[in-house]
Amino acid sequence: MDRETAARNGEEAYRLLAAGRYEQALAIYLELAQNGYGPVSAQLGYIYDHMRPRDVERAKHHYAAAVEQGDVYAMYALGGLTAAEGNLAGAVFYYDRAVKAGDTQCYYPLYLALKKLGAIREAKAALDAAAAHGNPFAIRDQSLRRLSGKEGLANVFYGAAQYIRNLPALTRAARETYPERGRRG
Repeated sequence: MDRETAARNGEEAYRLLAAGRYEQALAIYLELAQNGYGPVSAQLGYIYDHMRPRDVERAKHHYAAAVEQGDVYAMYALGGLTAAEGNLAGAVFYYDRAVKAGDTQCYYPLYLALKKLGAIREAKAALDAAAAHGNPFAIRDQSLRRLSGKEGLANVFYGAAQYIRNLPALTRAARETYPERGRRG
């Protein structure tokens, strides 16, 4: 397979992947990988992670290969799979690596994992960073922390104002993150 054909096949595989046609995309990505074209480990991990039946072990294998290639999405995804298995320290490792690679959206899952591990100071720092980068769930949690009064009375009022200002963004993010909740009758 020449480079031009590989590029066309890669574009077709991506279109199939975006359309949710995982088996067809998988066949093309596997062929590209076998022929040494492009880093496709993240795409393979995504397919195994999202196709039915799901193959978490293969997904983790391919995400791990993509992490070694520096793929930030794979760091985030592997952090999520690791957290779902209950390995919070492993999740922290991958989320922190993603943050250091520039994915500021990983501050919030990093906060959640650190909080569950009981690393309060580090969790607070991750929460504050996530809020500073505009994550509406982080802003909500930060507001609620301030509303608790544990950071002084002045922060209670700041927390209330922050929470109210964040409501539209929080509502949008919740609809995007949990679309099935809006469909219930």
